[in-house]
Amino acid sequence: MIERYKVQRVKIPTWPELAVANLWPTVLKDPVLKMYFPDQLPKGKVPDREFFWGVIHAIKPGYFKGLVNSALE
Repeated sequence: MIERYKVQRVKIPTWPELAVANLWPTVLKDPVLKMYFPDQLPKGKVPDREFFWGVIHAIKPGYFKGLVNSALE
């Protein structure tokens, strides 16, 4: 488990390609990242954007960079 206060804030562009709602299903398929997010959320809800990106950046920096670089292309 990772405490919220240990998650670094990361500045992410607010592009549709990087929306948490769009990436959430993909992140849930990753066994490592999945461990850091709730198993269940209310229907239609996704994790907080800042926390979502902070966890991805902290746990898998290469994955994070790949997602951002893909959005830039």
